[in-house]
Amino acid sequence: MTVAAIGLTLSTFPSLRSIGLSVLTSAGVVGALLGLSARIALGNAFAGIQVAFADAANPLGDVMQGAIARAPRVQVDLARVSFIDSTVLNAFVNAHGRASDRGVSLALVNPTGHVRRVLSMTGILPLLSTPDIGDY
Repeated sequence: MTVAAIGLTLSTFPSLRSIGLSVLTSAGVVGALLGLSARIALGNAFAGIQVAFADAANPLGDVMQGAIARAPRVQVDLARVSFIDSTVLNAFVNAHGRASDRGVSLALVNPTGHVRRVLSMTGILPLLSTPDIGDY
């Protein structure tokens, strides 16, 4: 605010007008840079908080990780599931990685409607489709 007042005051005098305009311009550039820096820093802070809460509140991921730790084959039955979001997709992808690392067979079975469409569009359904019946 003070810089703007000084710039405006200097720009009222014809001989100091260029200095006043330079002060106003530099104040605007500095303000824009500070705003951009703050936006990025705050965005990163809020993203970190969101990830921390999402990881802490992921019971589906916890259940799948427990099943993968105990069994050579895991099926997730989606017959009664009517909606999934990115949290569920993330849990499936993380479980797939854990299952692959442990040599465990992980399959999503009976997806319908919206769930099937989302899993197909994201490429997760082919990745975790039902293995051959003979394998189970």
